Amino acid sequence: MACSVLVEGHDVAGEARPYAVYRLLVVEDGREWRIRRRWNDLRILVAELNAKHADVLRASGVPIPDFSSHGLRLAHQMP
Repeated sequence: MACSVLVEGHDVAGEARPYAVYRLLVVEDGREWRIRRRWNDLRILVAELNAKHADVLRASGVPIPDFSSHGLRLAHQMP
């Protein structure tokens, strides 16, 4: 069962407090679907996968990105 996730892009949402929403393409066993997730959702997912399936992830050799906390600065907030 192969699964891949491609980040197709992002959008900015929220009026008072803008935040990024990532557009993801998920492909698994010949099926594909698109979802939108926030950075924090992805960070929680990776933490849960590592907690429950660390041995399988290590054995697979598939690199999992680091979803540590970050400060998103939107273009209009930059000096």
